[in-house]
Amino acid sequence: MAAKRRYYSSDDHIGKTPSALKRLGRERQQEYLIHWFHRNYEDPQNETPYADKDDETPYNYNYIWGGPYEAKDELWAEFGDFLPENLIDEVVEMVESDGITEWAPGPAHPDMQQRREDAEVDEVERNPELSRRWPTQGVIIAPLTVDEAVGKPLNEPAHITPRFPLGIKDSDLRQADGATQRETALRAL
Repeated sequence: MAAKRRYYSSDDHIGKTPSALKRLGRERQQEYLIHWFHRNYEDPQNETPYADKDDETPYNYNYIWGGPYEAKDELWAEFGDFLPENLIDEVVEMVESDGITEWAPGPAHPDMQQRREDAEVDEVERNPELSRRWPTQGVIIAPLTVDEAVGKPLNEPAHITPRFPLGIKDSDLRQADGATQRETALRAL
């Protein structure tokens, strides 16, 4: 049996099923749809490279990770079976209010999750040391090695990200700057 879909908001980390979302008031429904959209899609200028640097068009992106996506199409595909069309139209207007009408996949988009998983598999295949680690939910547990610094906890969780392909330990991550902590948290989603 497949797990039921759940939708989250900035203040709800437990989430709502489609039937629970349907019973919410209109403003709360909008919050959930906006939150879902911005987790799955982002402004292409965040991560998407330009198609041609010599091109005079200011926003000519090369959507190498998927897209461009349109808000109405994506929101309708996700919520159209159980929420009213006029609600979806209102949310589309809200997410496009700053002028962005073409979107790139965001951190939680299934294509981006698959890309991260593929990159991790490639890294493990290239690095035999990683094959001695075993995956958990977004972290790996790295056994303490003989030449590792004394004072590090045994089996301390470490997060594997593109920037830290061998992993960054929790104790080191807690001491890292805010940008590194945010990047690692986003990549571990």
